[in-house]
Amino acid sequence: MTPRHLLAPARLAGSRLLATQSDERLVDLSRAGSEPAFEAIVTRYRGQLLRYCSALLGRERGEDAVQQTFVNAYDAMLRDDRPLLLRPWLYRIAHNTSHNALRDHALRHEPLDREVAAVADWPEQALERREQLRSVLDSVQDLPPRQRDALVLRELEGRSYDEISAALGVGGGAVRQL
Repeated sequence: MTPRHLLAPARLAGSRLLATQSDERLVDLSRAGSEPAFEAIVTRYRGQLLRYCSALLGRERGEDAVQQTFVNAYDAMLRDDRPLLLRPWLYRIAHNTSHNALRDHALRHEPLDREVAAVADWPEQALERREQLRSVLDSVQDLPPRQRDALVLRELEGRSYDEISAALGVGGGAVRQL
């Protein structure tokens, strides 16, 4: 354990200096309130723990598990001042967090929604919608320019008849007729 009189100046150390410190010293500094010391721990072990958790959970859920591991480790470090071997301790927390995530995910079984169950129909529906949209766009393109402009301003841009009248330089009745 680092003597008390050495903790205060060490808490002001930069990340490069902290990266050279032992795990035991980083734990002592973290417990003394040095956030950069805990950041050095995270930097040192994040990649290793991410590989471990990702092997159990997959990449995305593995990242969540690693983040939760460090949250749990930080809380535990501040609660208890017993000596610890940082690397195996972090791996144990990561292991437990990953297994909790596996267990919790397995318990959240929900029946498939009808929309999700009809996934096989989605490509056909998307193709049908695309063809309908193409037909509408072709029809709009075939309109005379002023009529097309009035329709686009009203239906796509949501402008009022007065705004359309001002934009096209025609009266309100002409806008409605277009």
